[in-house]
Amino acid sequence: MQSEECIATEKAKEAEHQVSSAERAAYEFDFSTAKSGNISKPRSWEAFGVDGAHHAMGGLGSLGVFLINLKAEGGVIVAKQGAITSPAELYCSLLYKQFNVAAPQMRVLGMPEWKSLVDELGKVCFTSPGAGDHLQSRGLQRGAVLQEVGPGVTLKHPSIAGYLADAIAGPKLLHELGRIIALDMLVNNFDRSPMIWSHEGNANNILIKVDPDGTVIVSAIDQGVSTIVDTAGETANVDAYVAKVKAAIAEAAEQKGVGPYITKIRDFIKQWVGPGHDIGMAGCQHVQGGIMECAVEIAGNHGHHAIWQETADAFTKAGAKWGEHGVAAINVDFIESVATAIAESIP
Repeated sequence: MQSEECIATEKAKEAEHQVSSAERAAYEFDFSTAKSGNISKPRSWEAFGVDGAHHAMGGLGSLGVFLINLKAEGGVIVAKQGAITSPAELYCSLLYKQFNVAAPQMRVLGMPEWKSLVDELGKVCFTSPGAGDHLQSRGLQRGAVLQEVGPGVTLKHPSIAGYLADAIAGPKLLHELGRIIALDMLVNNFDRSPMIWSHEGNANNILIKVDPDGTVIVSAIDQGVSTIVDTAGETANVDAYVAKVKAAIAEAAEQKGVGPYITKIRDFIKQWVGPGHDIGMAGCQHVQGGIMECAVEIAGNHGHHAIWQETADAFTKAGAKWGEHGVAAINVDFIESVATAIAESIP
């Protein structure tokens, strides 16, 4: 005879074994054919079923990113546990879309829907067996967001050199990159290009896709708002940032393809595509053209508070109180001050 305590312990071990994917076969995920699923439909995974998943590690304290391949024609959806940066990422996805810059759209999940997805992921195979096990123990500490899958490959991919060399695709690609850079400056999204920031850039946050018909899609991923805060009565930090934005816009407005800021973009592309693939002055001018086109649009846009409200409403509607601090941290006044600086720099 077993005591009630022993029986409970055995049941717990059995449940843990059922949840763990450590002993299941590795799932084969074909990333080359992945198509984004519909994230707007609630609990879409229940209608299609989950075929398998891939887990990409996150930073310290993060559960990382889960790419979930749905069965049939459900496509691929991306799940992220909620974080303080999630509201800023949602804000940017809405902002970039408003400016017709490709960026994966997002949806905030309430806890019941997130729990449903976590339960489903406890039954499927991952590309690395056991990769999703920590989701079962830590995933329900707060809610999550769903995100579309961005199409294409990064600047590191061998195909990019051919796209840049193409007389039609190359200029389009560089022009769209310029539009992304302009929006990055607007919200101080520093984790992509080195334009006005002191680093070499992150090529992983740009995705490029060229369709057979010549359509070029340059997608911005993993962006956020990095508000600069000054102490009471001081504006030195904001002023320094605004000065760099003004200088970069003024340089782009000259359309000469040279200058300290555009040269950093030229070197950035050369670094990731390869030393033999210099876009030259002409390529730099295409980037500057995209920067200025978007800068003019930024100067005429006054919807930043409306986008902030849409962001706040998305978290309220989902009952995601964990996002309140992140929503409050989006300083629209800072964004508008940068927008004003951009407008003042346009000849």
